[in-house]
Amino acid sequence: MSKWPNPDLRRKLERRFSHRATEVLAGRLTLIGATQELLRLAKQLGLTEGDAIYEDLRLIASETDRYPLGPERQFWAEEALAGLQPDIERAENWARGFGLDTCRAIVTRYSSASEGCS
Repeated sequence: MSKWPNPDLRRKLERRFSHRATEVLAGRLTLIGATQELLRLAKQLGLTEGDAIYEDLRLIASETDRYPLGPERQFWAEEALAGLQPDIERAENWARGFGLDTCRAIVTRYSSASEGCS
């Protein structure tokens, strides 16, 4: 862990990172739905190219960023969403093939920061 001017902020980011990964592992969040936030947190924590966690998250994000997965879904027609659903499910299955191991690696690496996270 590098020196941060605000160690409390780093711990907060680490807890959020670990907590989100835990929620994916528990099935409370879809992996592809959580990946953009996980990638953003990884960047904030200083993960870069060459780090396996960062690389996996970047790959999932780049392969799934075309799907309406978050709040933007409210602006899509129901018929369009229904038509995309099989593709979204395939993408989720593909991502889970290696992304669940990535989430486990996040939890393992940042487990001490996540203690006490609700």
